[in-house]
Amino acid sequence: MEALTIRPAIPSDASEIVRLIRALAGASDRPRPWIAPVTEASVLADGFGPSPAFEAILGERGRSAVGLAQFYPSYAAWIGVRTMVIANLYVSPDERKTGLGRQLVQAAARRAMETGAKRIELFVEIDNPARAFYGRLGFAEMTDIRCRMEADAIRKLAEAS
Repeated sequence: MEALTIRPAIPSDASEIVRLIRALAGASDRPRPWIAPVTEASVLADGFGPSPAFEAILGERGRSAVGLAQFYPSYAAWIGVRTMVIANLYVSPDERKTGLGRQLVQAAARRAMETGAKRIELFVEIDNPARAFYGRLGFAEMTDIRCRMEADAIRKLAEAS
């Protein structure tokens, strides 16, 4: 078996990032498969442009990307600390239980420390079996109420008089 490597993603990895995000979206137990509308162009523009909205770390076995940690900076205003939010963590089914998930989160934690983050957050569905994995890593379960506003609603609110 070829060695496993963990490394920061670079622009030429955009297609692999899209493939892994789509694999994550398709892996859920939703009643019907869901295809993530992310594109290579959006990954390149938002992850590697002049003001990146996210960073990504890839796990590779040989030349194949088999894992992804995608994260972005945030700020916990009430306590005044920089925060990192892990938006996507995916490990290919044949690589699960090999330590790759742990290595990806560890690499993200090292990056959090480099950027001065004092907290890492992630969102995981209540019925996702990965919750136990996150608990073993040291994540504490929280109860959150999430609200979302999409582009049309943002525009409507922004343009309201």
